[in-house]
Amino acid sequence: PLTSFVAIDSRSFTADTTNLVLDVPTIDVSGAITLNGATPTNGPSCGVDDYETARVTFVEIADGYMFTASSTCTDDHTFGPTQLFPGIYKVSVRGVYTDTTDLPLTSFVALSRLEVR
Repeated sequence: PLTSFVAIDSRSFTADTTNLVLDVPTIDVSGAITLNGATPTNGPSCGVDDYETARVTFVEIADGYMFTASSTCTDDHTFGPTQLFPGIYKVSVRGVYTDTTDLPLTSFVALSRLEVR
């Protein structure tokens, strides 16, 4: 991922150190976006090109990691897979352009707590 990860919270050294291993664990997340329980409708610009229709934002509550996943006209409002670090996330969804989807353009908190382990 393009987001920084705290691999080690704290470590003290009193001499030169080599071979320090920093593990970055990730978990792939993917899914579908619905509007009132149904697949959102693509707008007129989707017939022209493969534009972005929706954006899903994952914000980790404790450390502030932020990841974004998108859907496009040809994805049928699905997203991912997106790599996330382990943690507890708030997940928001919003439409991107009024001419590509009937999703609202204002972010909606779809999940206030998503635990990724």
